[in-house]
Amino acid sequence: MDEMTDVLQRQMAEVFRLKWEGEELPEYSKWLEKFTFHMLDASAEICHMAEQLKAGERTPSCDLAKSLHRFFLHALPHLIAAGQIYDFVPHLFAEQDGVHSLPTDSNESD
Repeated sequence: MDEMTDVLQRQMAEVFRLKWEGEELPEYSKWLEKFTFHMLDASAEICHMAEQLKAGERTPSCDLAKSLHRFFLHALPHLIAAGQIYDFVPHLFAEQDGVHSLPTDSNESD
């Protein structure tokens, strides 16, 4: 594990500890390990996506599309899992169910 990964792992463990401090979380160690795993596994794509977004127009659209695809398929599921372990990921938008479950009535508008 490189130094930055080690630092991030310690930070995520501390964040989790602060959230659950004083609570009786069954299998605390297991959930701590899973939370840090999911956050660390998503971190490379998060950083890469942030760099591309900061670069703005200097990032070719085809490169951004590839990164978004990887982000949605890999990082986002890890972030959702980590969020559900950490606390609660609210279901706020119908779009969270995916485009296949959205109303198909062509008269409906956003």
